[in-house]
Amino acid sequence: MLASGANAADEIAYLLGFQDTSSFYRAFREWEGVTSAQWREQNIEASRLN
Repeated sequence: MLASGANAADEIAYLLGFQDTSSFYRAFREWEGVTSAQWREQNIEASRLN
């Protein structure tokens, strides 16, 4: 969902069952080691190069 760019982070948080966006942000950073915005930026750039 993040890589497509079609959904905002708050919508993704809701769809994944998080009570609030900040909980999603914290969990995502623990899982991936970067913020969701950084991850999206890196992956959108990578998909443009391919």
